[in-house]
Amino acid sequence: MLVAKEMIRNILAKREAGKEAQSRTGKTEPQVFADRMTPPSRAVIIFCKVNGIDYTERKVDISQREHLTPAFAEINPMKQLPAIVDGNFKLFESHSILIYLACAFPGVADHWYPADHFKRSKIHSVLYWHHSNLCRAADTYVTNTTILPRLAIHRINKQLMKLRNFSSHLCQR
Repeated sequence: MLVAKEMIRNILAKREAGKEAQSRTGKTEPQVFADRMTPPSRAVIIFCKVNGIDYTERKVDISQREHLTPAFAEINPMKQLPAIVDGNFKLFESHSILIYLACAFPGVADHWYPADHFKRSKIHSVLYWHHSNLCRAADTYVTNTTILPRLAIHRINKQLMKLRNFSSHLCQR
């Protein structure tokens, strides 16, 4: 399997050669650019699996900063995951991708993204609330309980406190 960087280069090369994949009306699978370490990437992948949407996963390793490359910026100028390429169509932001998949692929149950605009508005409310509240809270929690301890920030802060206490004693003399 090619690494994500090579896949991105191949997509760009095909575009330049005028050989892009067919549009949604064609028979190509959407390409999902994702890092399964991120909840938004997992949401898109799970949605595809639950709804029987065939897709090609293109792994983009955030820890290796592959999402920040100029090649990936051609797919998603915001340089974030997930993103999809479906034929000539490129899309980023997990909620936008989920809405697109629900609308573009036949057989996706109506309860995911109802045709009724009142019901659909309720879906929008939950999606927007999710980004504004749940994601922010979860990010803070994961950062403080998982990421920062691994970076030894707590040890650095403890030593910094000792240094401040020591310096305050020196200033008093």
